Amino acid sequence: MPLCNTKWRQGSIITPDSFSILNPSANDRDTYAIIISHDCDLENEMVEHVEIIAGSLIPKADSNFTHARHIRCLHLTYLQIKNPPQSTVIEVTPAKRQSIRKKEFQAELGTVGSDYSAVWGLC
Repeated sequence: MPLCNTKWRQGSIITPDSFSILNPSANDRDTYAIIISHDCDLENEMVEHVEIIAGSLIPKADSNFTHARHIRCLHLTYLQIKNPPQSTVIEVTPAKRQSIRKKEFQAELGTVGSDYSAVWGLC
């Protein structure tokens, strides 16, 4: 089932509320998820899963963990475009990578995308 006509893209943020729908055991309000599947895989009917990686909010990025300087931890800074702009740092590790069936993803989060995917940009 493709996610055609969707705003979901690689790098899109899944908010804690939406992530808890996909993963009921995740009850932490600071747990975000980031779509890591390639855009073409999101639309390809032959690919049955959406890959995501869960991450936690942290107060500040550590330069030792940005720009793929460390192989087991990555600090990603997102800019929420509002007035005034606000940056958020999410720490991700490979151990928190998950694969979700595309049908389940689409049923729970739809094809429209979250507000965050439209107003957040990776810095």
